[in-house]
Amino acid sequence: MLTTLEVQALVSDLTSKGVGEQLNSPHALDPFTAKRVSAFQHDRGLPMTGLVDALTWERLAEASWTLGGRLLFIATPFLRGDDVANLQVRLARLGFNPGRLDGIFGPKSESALREFQANTGLEVTGVLTKLAFDEILRLSSADDRTPVNAIQDLGAGGISGELFIGGSGPFAEALSGGLSLPLHGDDSNLSKAAISSGAGLVLAIKTLAGIEGLHIHFWQGYLSRSLAGEELGSLLVGALRKAAPGIDVDLTGMSLPVLRETPMTALVIEQGNLSEQEVHLVVTVFQEVLQQVIHR
Repeated sequence: MLTTLEVQALVSDLTSKGVGEQLNSPHALDPFTAKRVSAFQHDRGLPMTGLVDALTWERLAEASWTLGGRLLFIATPFLRGDDVANLQVRLARLGFNPGRLDGIFGPKSESALREFQANTGLEVTGVLTKLAFDEILRLSSADDRTPVNAIQDLGAGGISGELFIGGSGPFAEALSGGLSLPLHGDDSNLSKAAISSGAGLVLAIKTLAGIEGLHIHFWQGYLSRSLAGEELGSLLVGALRKAAPGIDVDLTGMSLPVLRETPMTALVIEQGNLSEQEVHLVVTVFQEVLQQVIHR
């Protein structure tokens, strides 16, 4: 995995090449730089294109921050970065739950920091000041305990609530129809809509030209992963390989925006070239697995 210094050097190199000023179209990069970008994308659970798009540039900027390099507090929009993720990990290992270890300083991270400050006799501000930073380093410098929020992720058996389906394409339409559930759009507000609905599981489905079968992704980022998402994805992949061995299917952990922004269990499902008969078979498998897992 690239170190912070390596990421900072990559950002500096890209900036000198004019990357970051306008990202409406990919910049042409030399092979060495493209290889470094691909390595970063691999580390961060992003599509390994070797090209710097808006998402990759955003994550590069976030990865440039180190804990203690700036004040952390509730801002609009929320502060994001490796420094936030580092803080979340340290708080979680000390028993203060910041929510998902996603590198986003939101209300749960602030609450965990306030609780930490209260328990260590510091002024309770919810702001990572120099005093709070020093105390966290002192108490967690050699701490390798399991994060408290990892213990709370019970796996697919703990999923409860309604199913929220977003996206488009033949598979998305057939699955929503088969389950008699509405199909929501696949725009940038998908996570907000899912949160507002109080869903327990989110399936974000999209069609990609040029790929075969199904690609299923669960949340994996920084030092955390969604155990429930990984387990559910494994159940789906196992059932599909048994019922439809001719369909190519794989499972990977990624930090795509919808997975990062959705606090409940979520899967991104990319549909490739599937015949009408294969779509019907996949829908049947999904229905069977989901009915076994979701507790309403």
